[in-house]
Amino acid sequence: MNQANETFFFTPQDDAILLMPDDHRMKKYILSGKDREKPLQDLHTMDITDYSIYGSEESLIRMLACQEVVLNR
Repeated sequence: MNQANETFFFTPQDDAILLMPDDHRMKKYILSGKDREKPLQDLHTMDITDYSIYGSEESLIRMLACQEVVLNR
């Protein structure tokens, strides 16, 4: 497949494995503490948060803490 024609989307890992059983590529990005605010803001704007992914009370608390401490909302 031509790289320019690829479509990327976010989905839970288990669903991704079911959709594409032969393609389990994952990327991990490690950012320094000073560089994390902008990507976290972007993810939050797209509603990609601990809570939207995991849906637990613990993830809700982590999301609220991130809003308060990191994103200064």
